[in-house]
Amino acid sequence: MSSMKLRTKLFIPLIIFCVAFVGYAHFFWFDKYISSYIESHETDVNAHLMTVAAGLAPLMLESNNQADKLGTLFDNLDVLLERHPQWLALTLSDAEQNVLYPLKAPPRIVSSESVHFYNYPITASGDVIGSLRLDIDFSDTIATAARIEKYFQVALLSLLFIAIVTIVVTVEFVVNRPIRVLSDVSKQISAGDFSGEFPNEAHGEIGELIHNFEDMRDSIVAHYSQLMSEIESHKKTASELLAQKELTSYQASHDALTGLINRREFERRVNLAIACSRTDNSRHVLLYIDLDQFKIVNDTCGYIAGDMLLRRLSELLRSKTREHDTLSRLGGDEFGLLFEYCHVEDGLEISRGLLDAVKTFRFSWEDKVFSIGASIGLVEFSAGSRSYVDILSAADAACYTAKEQGRNRIKVYQSEDADLSRRKGEMLWATDLVQALEQNRLMLFCQQITPLNGVIHAHKHYEILLRVKTDNGTIIYPAEFIPAAERYNLRVFRKNCGLILAPEASPLYEIALFQAFHAP
Repeated sequence: MSSMKLRTKLFIPLIIFCVAFVGYAHFFWFDKYISSYIESHETDVNAHLMTVAAGLAPLMLESNNQADKLGTLFDNLDVLLERHPQWLALTLSDAEQNVLYPLKAPPRIVSSESVHFYNYPITASGDVIGSLRLDIDFSDTIATAARIEKYFQVALLSLLFIAIVTIVVTVEFVVNRPIRVLSDVSKQISAGDFSGEFPNEAHGEIGELIHNFEDMRDSIVAHYSQLMSEIESHKKTASELLAQKELTSYQASHDALTGLINRREFERRVNLAIACSRTDNSRHVLLYIDLDQFKIVNDTCGYIAGDMLLRRLSELLRSKTREHDTLSRLGGDEFGLLFEYCHVEDGLEISRGLLDAVKTFRFSWEDKVFSIGASIGLVEFSAGSRSYVDILSAADAACYTAKEQGRNRIKVYQSEDADLSRRKGEMLWATDLVQALEQNRLMLFCQQITPLNGVIHAHKHYEILLRVKTDNGTIIYPAEFIPAAERYNLRVFRKNCGLILAPEASPLYEIALFQAFHAP
C-alpha cells in the first residue's frame, strides 16, 4: 500500500464504496422496493374487493326477482372482469358456498409467484351472506417493478459513474497534478536546478503546501548561494595555500638566486644515488666546481654584479648538462654537479666541455669585461662509498688541488694522491676546530720569554701558544690544524681567554697568537 501512487490510494476506497453501495441497492433495497410495490397493489386489490363486496351485498339481499338479481350481479362482475384484464377469475358464492357466478365454474388456477388469489367475505348487518374470490395475475406488476428496478440501477450506475468521473477529475486537477508538479520541481531542486515553476494554487491545504515549498526553495537557494560562495572562498584559499606550499617546497629545495637546487636537495639526491649503487652496483660521478676570479667581480663592481654573474653562469652550466643531470649551487661561487649512472671517463669528457664553456664566457658590467675560470674536482663513487660527506669532501679536496696546480683545470680524485689526502685532512680539521671550540677543547699554553744575554727586565714576558685537545686527551700542535684554518679562513673568538684565531694575521704554524701580559 505504501508503494502505491496517491491516485490509486484515493480510488481504491472509492471503488470499494461504489461496489458496496451497488450491492446493497441490488440485494436489499431493490428487493424491499419490489415487495413494497407488490404489497401496495395487493392493498389496492383488497380495497377494490371491499368496495365490490360492499356493492354486491344489497343485490344479494334482494328477494323480489331472483333472475333479475342474478342478472344484475353477472353484469357487474362481467364489467369488472373486462375492466381488469389481470383478473383471471372472479367467483361469487353464497353463504352455503354455492357458486353464484360464474355459471360455469372456472378451472382452478394454482397460486404461483405471479398469480395470487383473495377471498373476501360479503357481510350484511354483521352476518356473512356470501364470499367473493379473486384470482389475479401480478406478472405485469412484477414486470413493471423489474423495469423500475432496471431503470433505478441504470440511473444509480450513471450517477455513480458521474460521481467517480467528477471525483477523478477533481483529484487529478486539485490534488494529483499539483503534487506531481511539486515532485518534479523537488527533483529539479535535488539536481541543483532552482528554475522550476510551481503550480498556481493559492488556496486550501495544497496552496499552503505550495507556498511552503516555495519558501523552502528560496531558503535552499539562499543557503546554496552562501555555500557556493564559501566553497569558492575555500577553493581560493586552498589554491593559495597549495601555491604557497608549492612555493615553500620549491624554496626549500632550490637556491633563491640562481633557481638551481640547493645544497640540502643536492645531498638528498646524492644519497639516493649512493643507495641505488648499493642496490644495482651502479657507478656515479660528482663534480665540485669553484669559480676562479669571482672575488674580483664582487670587489670591483659590487654584489649586484656578482649575483648577476652567478645567474648567467648557472644558465650556462645548465645548458651544458644533460636533462637528467643534477646541478646545484652549494654556496657562494661553488657548484655541485651529479652525473647518475656515469663512469669517470664520461664524466671527465662532460667536465671538459663545462670548463671550456666557462673559459670562453665573458661577463660585461657597465664598461668592464671580465673573464671567469673554474676549478673542478671530480670523484667517482659506487657501492663502496661511505657517505655524502666523504664523497663531497673528496671532490672538494680535488677541486682545491686543481686551484693550487694553476686553476682552470680538472682534478680527478685518487685516494692514493698525497696532495688530495692532505687537503682532505684539512677539510676534516676545519670541522674539528669548530667542534673543539664548542666543546671547550682549545687550550692555551704559556712559556716565559727569557733574553739570551742574561739581562733581567723589570717585567716578565710570556709567549702564549695554542693547542687542541682531542676526545681521547691527545694534545695536537698548531702545525696540524693551522693550514686548515688558513685555507678555510676560520675566525674563532673565545671570550674567557680573549683568543682570536686569525691565520691571515700570522702565517706561522707554531705560534697562533701572541699576547703579552704581566705575571701575577
